[in-house]
Amino acid sequence: MSSENWVERYASLFILTNDFFEGHESEQMKKEKSVTIRDEVIDGTKISLAIQIDGEGNLIMDGYDIGDAPKEFWGDSDYEYSVTVKEHFKEDVLLHLIKDRFNTSTQFMEWLDAHKIPYKFFSWV
Repeated sequence: MSSENWVERYASLFILTNDFFEGHESEQMKKEKSVTIRDEVIDGTKISLAIQIDGEGNLIMDGYDIGDAPKEFWGDSDYEYSVTVKEHFKEDVLLHLIKDRFNTSTQFMEWLDAHKIPYKFFSWV
């Protein structure tokens, strides 16, 4: 195989591999993650509340109430609402939530364990 053919062959392989990973990453980034916070019925009103990270990395809390309470308050039986935190500020939210929620590393690790979130612990004695 001449050096010209070798370069051509591997350059093509690199481009194909690069295209594969670019497509794969963008599909992965577009996946939304969500967690249900509330899903219950109280006094004739169904309350649904979820938090999600959308395809652009924004943090979105979406709520939907349907039933007697919205009808009484708004004059319509359903009420939809959302709060969006742009991707740029998502880390601020995370850091403040951790600060407000945990006083020790043990509490934090117990919470991570309960939610099956992997972590690494280091200690120096």
